[in-house]
Amino acid sequence: MFVGPDIHGATLGILGMGRIGQAIARRGALGFGMRVIYHNRSRLAPELEANVHASYVDKATLLKEADHLVLVLPYSPSSHHAIGAAELEQMKPGATLTNIRAAASWTTQRWRRRCARAALRLPDWTFSRASRPCTPSCCRYPTWC
Repeated sequence: MFVGPDIHGATLGILGMGRIGQAIARRGALGFGMRVIYHNRSRLAPELEANVHASYVDKATLLKEADHLVLVLPYSPSSHHAIGAAELEQMKPGATLTNIRAAASWTTQRWRRRCARAALRLPDWTFSRASRPCTPSCCRYPTWC
């Protein structure tokens, strides 16, 4: 007996569809029969979309429809807190959030109110001050930066 929701047939949302995102999409679609949707800076070529069994959607649709959202974003100033309080409010109650790339891609505040589970790679404070300035308004542990 497994604990947690069944992922077979669920909707997998991927934010960041590079090489790793594409590999996750293939495994979700082929291994678990998941419907895969993604959002990226640019849409993949139709052949690539067909190869990974994924459909491009805008970010709002991704947040609204995903049962399981995976963040696969490299850290950059534009991806800093790509998922914040407003984005968490758009997600389904009980959705899962998995961040496998840049720690600061999502905000640490208020995820518990919307997400049933969250799998997080690194906390915000693991990035040094040299890589990005840290202030109390953007980081849960500003004194650790």
